[in-house]
Amino acid sequence: ILFIRRLFMLKTYEEIDFWLQQNQIKNYIINHDLTVNVFTDVLLLNEIKNIPVQFGVVQGSFICSRIGLTSLKGCPQKVLGTFDCSYNPLKSLKYGPNEVEKSYNCDNCQLTSFTGCPVKIEGDFYCYNNKIKSFKHLENAFQLY
Repeated sequence: ILFIRRLFMLKTYEEIDFWLQQNQIKNYIINHDLTVNVFTDVLLLNEIKNIPVQFGVVQGSFICSRIGLTSLKGCPQKVLGTFDCSYNPLKSLKYGPNEVEKSYNCDNCQLTSFTGCPVKIEGDFYCYNNKIKSFKHLENAFQLY
């Protein structure tokens, strides 16, 4: 039953806490709205199609590359380090972080547009080997700060 529920967002503090521990995520707080703030890096290594918890702010890097993600739903809203979702069969950046303070890497996905691109990227943006047809939605990501 737990395996089936992992395909969707987890709905209780206990389920979220268990998933975080199983994925060796440390130094976090589960907020009242069940979003998760992490005070260090997050490195997801287990193959999953969807992230079953909603991250809020990650004060380190958030690495979810090469795990089979088909959606960025559950990704943090803000990453103070690097965000890396490369080598996943993603078609969109929708649900990804709104702000990334270091680099953003979405190389080798299946992206066709920049829909869902962050509104703020302070470091480098890597998007090599995708099928981008339009640069719309990218213009706001690289404003001068």
